[in-house]
Amino acid sequence: GGTVQRFLQALERQEYDRAYDYLGATMSDKPSRDEFARYNANSMATEPMDTRLRIERESISSDTAIVVVQATHYSTGSPLFGGGEWTSSETFTLRREGGMWLITSLPYRSMEY
Repeated sequence: GGTVQRFLQALERQEYDRAYDYLGATMSDKPSRDEFARYNANSMATEPMDTRLRIERESISSDTAIVVVQATHYSTGSPLFGGGEWTSSETFTLRREGGMWLITSLPYRSMEY
């Protein structure tokens, strides 16, 4: 879970180069560094909301790991309809590459490159 936690912290700090470094070489449909930075910068600007994350579970089998993160989103909403709160689970797949755990599959909402 440490790699996923550091990846998400880098995104939160808008350190897109650092976050990109946690993506593995074996990731299918891996975006370029520029695509990744541009998408995440635009996403942060158009979807501002408060989100709380926690590692829900992780399982490791040899050189592959699955990490499920629970994300609770808080939105202030409009004055007419008010805000809201919802929770979702996001699954990351990791692989040990060169002795390091790197992300090889991102949750669906992170993949619009």
